[in-house]
Amino acid sequence: MKKLVTLCLAALLMAGGLFASGSQDEAVPVDENGRTKVVFWTSHTMSDFDAMEKVVKDFNASQDEITVEIVQVVGSETDTTKLMTAVVGGVGPDVYLLDRFTVAQRASEGLLVDLTPYMEEEGDLGSNYVDYAWEEVNFQNHLYGLPYDTDARVVYYNKNLIREAGLNVAEWDAANGPMDIESFKKACFAMNKTDGTGAYTQIGFNPFIDQAWHYTWAFAFDADIYDASANRIIMADDPGMSEAFQFLYDWSKDMNPQKNVTWESTYFPPNTPPSNHPFITGKTAAVVTGDWFLRTLEDYGKDIDWGITYIPTPDKSKSSWSGGWSLVIPEGSKVVEAAYKFMRYFAGEEGQMIYVRDTHHLPTWKSLYDNESLYSANHTFFKNLLPYSNSRPAVPVGALLWDQLTVVQDKMELASEEPVKALVEAQELVNNRLKQIR
Repeated sequence: MKKLVTLCLAALLMAGGLFASGSQDEAVPVDENGRTKVVFWTSHTMSDFDAMEKVVKDFNASQDEITVEIVQVVGSETDTTKLMTAVVGGVGPDVYLLDRFTVAQRASEGLLVDLTPYMEEEGDLGSNYVDYAWEEVNFQNHLYGLPYDTDARVVYYNKNLIREAGLNVAEWDAANGPMDIESFKKACFAMNKTDGTGAYTQIGFNPFIDQAWHYTWAFAFDADIYDASANRIIMADDPGMSEAFQFLYDWSKDMNPQKNVTWESTYFPPNTPPSNHPFITGKTAAVVTGDWFLRTLEDYGKDIDWGITYIPTPDKSKSSWSGGWSLVIPEGSKVVEAAYKFMRYFAGEEGQMIYVRDTHHLPTWKSLYDNESLYSANHTFFKNLLPYSNSRPAVPVGALLWDQLTVVQDKMELASEEPVKALVEAQELVNNRLKQIR
């Protein structure tokens, strides 16, 4: 039902230009001091939200024409139902934090304001940003957002749990490079523990939780997902992709799918607070996650002897992937010019410096990579990983592709369908949608 509602709202937005951004016959909202009011929605929480709130306060104090109000709106990377509903109802935000890989799709649906005219007034704005992040906010040679942050993914490991299993913790050292898949799997299975009923009380690793997403394993197996020249999703045709999902299928089968899912629902259910993360509570010895987890360990993992290393790959090559968020202006905003000014500050050098320092995310503003004061030794490991990191294809079906890959991954976790069959079904569905976009 959620997907049906989203499609219907998208159709409304695309049908005949439902809104005129910044229309002159509509009253511009102001605060009690007569400043133009900009409403900013974000789904981020905890330290990420705190850092964003700090950036907003700094922007409000930096000038006397605009006041930005930051609002937490719970949501996920690919679910914009609340946003679409608000936009159709005329009560949408002026700035929205949108997962960057979905920008092309939301632009194709008519949800976002084209920012090209504002960008062109500044000259070569894109040269300030990391290339793949800038590519993700452009669609059909038009700009629809400003890239805000980026990241990379690694394996965090608990040295004490490795030692307790009688394993050599030195083999996990990043100085040795990535572990191969089979060696990693053997070590992780040696750390599994069960109770009297056979239920897992501790596992070495779960390849389905946190940031161990489908893209993690697709890139680890050097898979191709999209053929730009043919404008076609090719994931079911690429041997690396089928090998990646076969790896997940086999891992689940060897763990026992039901026992693995039971462990997950017990120790890492949805909306688990950081303090109860299974890596923090010692229920898993290793986890794939991002640079932001450094902050979590600072807050909750002071007693853990931990390290970070590369994601395992079949050939021991270095692999990671980078995502990040973007600031966009949804259609219907009455204050587009003011909203863009805020976005430039927030996604520029000033705003990103605050965010990187407070959250341990990585910037998209290139010059900040030269500011060594922003990076601890562990954070520098992530920064140095970027040359080996991949990004998701910037396609106008990015959200749909993610959701379908998640469906396939869920099938692998349950070992309910063979990898190739599941990939073919997902590829056909996504390509059918891609063909409809001009």
